[in-house]
Amino acid sequence: MKDVERLIEILEEERGLLEEFLDLLREEKDHLLKRDEDGLHRVATRMEGLLYRIRKVDELVGEGVKRVSPGALTLEDLIKEVEGPFRRRLVECRSKLRALEGAVKELIGENSIIINRNLEVIGGTLLFLRESLSQETYSPSGRME
Repeated sequence: MKDVERLIEILEEERGLLEEFLDLLREEKDHLLKRDEDGLHRVATRMEGLLYRIRKVDELVGEGVKRVSPGALTLEDLIKEVEGPFRRRLVECRSKLRALEGAVKELIGENSIIINRNLEVIGGTLLFLRESLSQETYSPSGRME
């Protein structure tokens, strides 16, 4: 059962990392709305490091599941095999992780919408500038050029 306890610790670590990632996504959203390029770069740098840590912990989860039950491929499979208080704790971890994953997906979707809107504005501005530059203008002498 020591392996199950260790797996639960790893799942709690993953939950903490996902909460941190969610906070970064909220921060990214604020910077997107403010069009704060420097802030976006800072958040992106922090996200890269955090995503690396999340991947590593996710690998540990997979290894932990296999260690507890070699036949289990997923946490869901493992929950079906474990009994007693460990099952309850694993179910709680799974529920928290699912809720966080849903919140992360939702916020990524919102940030994508903001990015696409900003790109549309930029595209419209570029089109306006291109058309403005292609039109005839007055020279300093007052004649059309």
